[in-house]
Amino acid sequence: MALGSALAGLLKATGRGATPIADEAMEQVGLTSIKRSRPKVIEVDEVELEIPTLTKSGKDNQKIIADYQQKLKEKGSGFKDERISQLEQSVRGIDEGTQTVEEHAELVEQLKPIRRHERSPTVIEAEEIPLVLRDGKYLEKGTRNKNSGIYNYDLKIPEEQRALVRLDIHAYMDFNKWVAALNLPGFKKGTYYSPTAVLKDVIFKHGTRGAKKVARGEESKGPFATMDGKWVNHNPKEMQKIVDDILEEKDSQWVQVGYDPRRHGHFYTRHDANINAELKTLTDFKTEDGITIKKGSPVKEAEEVIQVGSLVLAKKPTFGGKVAYKKGGQVMKNYYKNYNTQRAI
Repeated sequence: MALGSALAGLLKATGRGATPIADEAMEQVGLTSIKRSRPKVIEVDEVELEIPTLTKSGKDNQKIIADYQQKLKEKGSGFKDERISQLEQSVRGIDEGTQTVEEHAELVEQLKPIRRHERSPTVIEAEEIPLVLRDGKYLEKGTRNKNSGIYNYDLKIPEEQRALVRLDIHAYMDFNKWVAALNLPGFKKGTYYSPTAVLKDVIFKHGTRGAKKVARGEESKGPFATMDGKWVNHNPKEMQKIVDDILEEKDSQWVQVGYDPRRHGHFYTRHDANINAELKTLTDFKTEDGITIKKGSPVKEAEEVIQVGSLVLAKKPTFGGKVAYKKGGQVMKNYYKNYNTQRAI
């Protein structure tokens, strides 16, 4: 399928005819659960696990979730992100003036190289999300948290609602399950969840006071980095195919974006890219063949973003020059001082 056809499918999925939430749902004690005629099946290490149905009883739900999570743990399915002492020392060296950002980038490529996705990751089922989140997020002791919800399950989001999107750290660290965590300012308080995310007019935010401590090995990962944009309603079940079409087409308007505080202090490109877009004040990227964005370059904004699992695609992104960041994200002119970090995408 051509890229244009893939995007046409996305737009069709966001229209009035789209029904991301099943019409028939049953009300339970503090919990809305969707009836399904057939059990959903997922694959974990080549073993199929049936996604169990939650019940009216919070106590029963606690047992259901505990049993399901135990099965996942037995398969060793957590995403392992080991600390690398040389990279932590390199970040400290940047602060101390004994290491440059370029030297750090070279060390990243040696010890923790940035890789691009060749195909779309598997999309988690909305029904599985309650089973992989830690207690108190969507459910609290088996009962629905009133300040939470799951898109395509029991939550509708207004078109163009502002959304701050990140990944739920514990879901991927505990079970290698990739869940988008959403904050919806002005619409609902609390944190909400989705199998996938589609945004437009996106700003990549990465400045926090405590983030640098992650890169230095002083703290564990936290929810620091976010993608701030306008929500686009979509059908998560269709996104894997759309993303695969974009990756196959290799359209230069789309760039794969990553974030890992143990690599860099900014959202970055996962690959070299020749960009067909108007770029401003990016003399660092000019080559004899035109403008080439090197892998690891800072990404600031994008017209559109699609997130499926650990893969983030940015359409017509805006790139930053060679800068580093103070605490709180203020841009510094001196590229060789300080380092700011957040969580991984």
